[in-house]
Amino acid sequence: MIVMKFGGTSMGSPDRIKNVASIIEGKKDNTIVVVSAMSGTTNTLIDICCKLKDKHCNEAKQCVATLHEHYRQVACQLLETDECRQRAIERIDTLFKQMSELTKEEIFSDYEERHIVATGEQLSTKLLTEYLIERRRDVAEWNALHFMRTNNVGEVDTDYLHKTLTDMLSEIGVPKIIITQGFICRNAYGEVDNLQRGGSDYTATLISSAIQAESCEIWTDVSGVHTSDPRWVNNTHTIPHLHFDEAIALAYHGAKVLHPVCVAPNKQSNVPIRLLNTLAVDDEGTLIDGNHDDVVLKGMTTKDDIAVMQLTWNIAKGSTARKEMCNQITHYLSEIYLVHSTHTSLFICMEKGKHAELLLESMKQHGTINNRDDLSLLTLVGDGINAQITNTVIDIINAIRPHDIHTLSIGTSDNTITALIDKNYTKQILQQLNDALF
Repeated sequence: MIVMKFGGTSMGSPDRIKNVASIIEGKKDNTIVVVSAMSGTTNTLIDICCKLKDKHCNEAKQCVATLHEHYRQVACQLLETDECRQRAIERIDTLFKQMSELTKEEIFSDYEERHIVATGEQLSTKLLTEYLIERRRDVAEWNALHFMRTNNVGEVDTDYLHKTLTDMLSEIGVPKIIITQGFICRNAYGEVDNLQRGGSDYTATLISSAIQAESCEIWTDVSGVHTSDPRWVNNTHTIPHLHFDEAIALAYHGAKVLHPVCVAPNKQSNVPIRLLNTLAVDDEGTLIDGNHDDVVLKGMTTKDDIAVMQLTWNIAKGSTARKEMCNQITHYLSEIYLVHSTHTSLFICMEKGKHAELLLESMKQHGTINNRDDLSLLTLVGDGINAQITNTVIDIINAIRPHDIHTLSIGTSDNTITALIDKNYTKQILQQLNDALF
């Protein structure tokens, strides 16, 4: 059995849904298909929630009505038989009736918001299911709320997922195609919720890991992972193969194709992930698995939204200040990209946000702060890159020589080299690196 996931762009119109169906039909294996909401739907649902929070109820109701009519039109354009079209419209009407009821609440809470935001995936699964039924395919629709749940600390209950999926598969005798929703789940209190990080990709990798699938295919509108962001850099190419750790490193440091949390389940279960393009089905994309290869340097990525802080110690506090700061840092390790300490200073690069602000406030108690926002974090990724470091570093220095490298980190990871570069020259530096190294 394989698991396939199709994103919002892939499901973005009746023609795109038909294209997805043809890709699914081309598989010989039994398949679990995870789908996202149609592109634009989740943003519209979030906008509806924002209007309700701001007490703009009439505007919210108009948005609900407009979206409702849009989905009825999609069903009519997609489905030809009266029976399938009627079932789809009945489900669409039911979901929008439930949404309309939630807009009448005097107090609009997170509970109502989670219900509304979860509607998009339920709409898209119904449309795809009915289209496949219309094409006389052996298909079943599963509600992700029956098997995907989180525990009291917000982590996915993988034991429950494995047991429930195993039971569901044995009960139905495994039809060729099973359609289910990405992103949505229930929380520890049984309420509708969502997986947040990684969304539908995370659903797909969790399912593929839980059932020990042959593979997990993530279908988007790009052909796998590129050596650099093709929106910024010319002459990039698709990376044919990544080790799980390389994929996690690229995602963690800014590559947009997958969230790092999505790779972790498959690394643990050793189920391969393949990133593919619904608009170019013949492209091989990127294979992510547990195998190593001989390519030292795979790709590079940048992050602009970072906080860079340098603390010069209050000498009077000496080692006490350093010890207190090290204790503070341990609370935010998952969000720190670089940290460097000397006898007089501490340098930190981390993700922007509330935690960075809290750490900055605590650092002010121990010395003088230099807080910078003019730098980008550049990361080069390759399996064992630091084992063959000399020539690679020379190439990097030669490529970036016209511009300052503010910090170069080598040796902290087996598969990354990181540098802080001038944000104003990010595109130029990426292009120079691409031309020199790939």
